[in-house]
Amino acid sequence: MAKLNMLKIRVCALRNDRKRVIERMQRLGVVEIEPAKKLSEGVWQEDMSGERDGFQSTLSALQSAVSVLDYYAPAKDSMFSSYMGRKEINGREFEEMQQKGERTLSSCYEITRKKKQIEQLAADKLRLQLRVDSLAPWLGLDVKMRIKGTKSTKAFVGVLPNIYTEEQLILKAAEKHPDLTEFEIEVIGETSDSTCIFAVAANTQADSMDSFLRSLGITRPFEMSKKTPRECSKELRVRIEKCDREIADLEDEIREMAELRGIFKWQIDYYTMRLEKYEAIEKIAHTKNTFIIDGWIPEGEFPRLQTQLEERGAFVETLTIGKKENVPVAVKNGPITEGGEPILEMYAMPTKRDIDPTPVMAIFYYLLFGLMLSDAAYGLMLVLACGFVLLKFKPEGSNKKNMKLFMFSGATAVVWGVLFGSFFGDLPNVIAHTFFGVPQDVLILKPLWFDPIIEPTQMLIFSLALGVIHIFAGMILGLITNLKNKNYTAMFADNIAWMMVVGGLIVYGVDFILDMFGMGGLVVIPPDIKNVAIIAAGVGAVTVLLFSGLPTKSFGKRILKGAYSLYGITSYLSDILSYSRVLALGLATGVISQVFNMIGTMFGGGAAGAIMLLIVGLLGHALNIGISLIGCYVHTCRLQYVEFFGRFYEGGGRPFSPFSVKSKSFKFKEEK
Repeated sequence: MAKLNMLKIRVCALRNDRKRVIERMQRLGVVEIEPAKKLSEGVWQEDMSGERDGFQSTLSALQSAVSVLDYYAPAKDSMFSSYMGRKEINGREFEEMQQKGERTLSSCYEITRKKKQIEQLAADKLRLQLRVDSLAPWLGLDVKMRIKGTKSTKAFVGVLPNIYTEEQLILKAAEKHPDLTEFEIEVIGETSDSTCIFAVAANTQADSMDSFLRSLGITRPFEMSKKTPRECSKELRVRIEKCDREIADLEDEIREMAELRGIFKWQIDYYTMRLEKYEAIEKIAHTKNTFIIDGWIPEGEFPRLQTQLEERGAFVETLTIGKKENVPVAVKNGPITEGGEPILEMYAMPTKRDIDPTPVMAIFYYLLFGLMLSDAAYGLMLVLACGFVLLKFKPEGSNKKNMKLFMFSGATAVVWGVLFGSFFGDLPNVIAHTFFGVPQDVLILKPLWFDPIIEPTQMLIFSLALGVIHIFAGMILGLITNLKNKNYTAMFADNIAWMMVVGGLIVYGVDFILDMFGMGGLVVIPPDIKNVAIIAAGVGAVTVLLFSGLPTKSFGKRILKGAYSLYGITSYLSDILSYSRVLALGLATGVISQVFNMIGTMFGGGAAGAIMLLIVGLLGHALNIGISLIGCYVHTCRLQYVEFFGRFYEGGGRPFSPFSVKSKSFKFKEEK
């Protein structure tokens, strides 16, 4: 498949039909509405901010209610629930859900009100607890905190900074106020850096006692109750228990409303849909009796849209696309290669000058990912897990594409694992040797091709060769792109010429390269072919030198630019060497697997050895597959983005964003 051909359209209809037309366009989800521009006299855009604010307020209340329910009554979803496809409903079911949602809308406000009550009670409880904590050092005081004294004495209750004993306080009083003789002072309690005291002095010496305590920095206690500290603390604890009961009752009431979570989520989708509808209305042009919508649509969807909108009183036509217009980009691929679309979207959508690289890129992605993983068991687990999600939950959109990406990558890992003789590393051979006495030189699981751990050089050569094929595929796509855009100079100077240079040098030097790795004689290139290859490389180099500097008119500057372009041969060398990461990742996965298998057999055969192997195997291989999948994903993306896309792909297109029902819980059944 490829990029979809986009049409620019205009929809005109009477204002009386606006609701029917707009809602049908939203349910079809195939038109990207373009904001109206250059409005003439008698044409305007309507302000729907009041309606939007109302919907946004309701949405916020619903989302808050769902958050509260998720906190107090978490939904028991499976680990794959996020991949669950949406429920398909028809118009009648939609109306029924809408009516049911409206009846329960007030409940979301009740839930948020209860949550606010819980928060207020929690704050009250915290304040009460702080008061209880402040009374803890005073629990030894058996009189009221606000006691003033008797007819003949005056009482002092307060907190002194620093730690004092009663003896120290008496000595300080004697030192600072020798006349202060008729008094009693008692240390009630201590905190980490202060002393709580109770003092009594005769009325005649009250001023001296007050002066003395002030000199020590006395302050009033945090809690000055009319009751004893113990009585006050008891009352505060009763109030704390009451707060706890009220909080528990409110939490139970919230949990009893958990069954409304599904309806609330449906309402969130419903009001989101309405909000987006009014945002769309603000983009379109209006007159006194009509409205006009300009937008973009994939060519294949136009007949269906035209038929359904004309049935609702609208007139639909196509418009001429200007050369400078920023046309949105949409791609569509087959059931196998669409798994590569998320990788493309992470990088950039194609521009109008680019072709869609997804079909070719996806195949190489599957091959390289599987080659880096290169274990049949790991690949089989990936295939089964992704296949289960696809069949059981029927995910949509990017979730579906990502599942396909990993499923097909896992399938190639199974193939590479069989070719390289890897199934949980060398686990079948380890089990046979350890538990069944099979001789070490007898292999139960043999590679159909070769073992990369034993022959890493052969694996490196194969990885680099696959890299050359990958890069040449990118160069061919670059040639096709330039041919499509009628850029013939770039096609010859940047594509054909460089294929001649790189291909010629590789053919000419392949036997030398193989000799470097001790594999001389594996491929024998006849002298005549080598001569043709070096001539082709020379012709390609001259072409790059003379034409890659175009359209520079100065011959000297053109040659300098061409010489600089020829220096790019080093980038091809570094790009080809980048594919050695395929060897590195594949060896890492295989070696770590074998290490865990070896650790698992440290107890030898028998029941203890089997249990040890099972435990170490489960933990070790789970860790290995997790780390390996991350590494394979990252490094395969890098090979696509740098080595492959760098040969032909510009990117930067504006993604097609249709006006549609962006719901998470339902979708409308397709109407014929």
